Amino acid sequence: MDDNYNGHKGLGVVVLSERDRYKFKILWNLMHNRPRRWGSSYTQIENVASGLPRDEMGACLDVANQLVKEGFLIPHKKGKCVSLNIRRIKEINEFLDSVVE
Repeated sequence: MDDNYNGHKGLGVVVLSERDRYKFKILWNLMHNRPRRWGSSYTQIENVASGLPRDEMGACLDVANQLVKEGFLIPHKKGKCVSLNIRRIKEINEFLDSVVE
């Protein structure tokens, strides 16, 4: 049997670094939770770490700040809020698809 088999046909186990795990959570939540956070629809940066244990929130916020520097997220309200960069939609979708498949 395949080592990556997890009981669901077509779904393999994907091992992510801690940074990629937080990146996935941030991008997935901003893209799929309603209302979607593209362009001028933004949320407080602390909200991108919601659902994580308290001891992981700091690391997740560090990754969110890195995503701002890389251009995946757009800062609003002097960096207190963020939204997804619509110009990076292709790269965001490619990353999310690579993790989900």
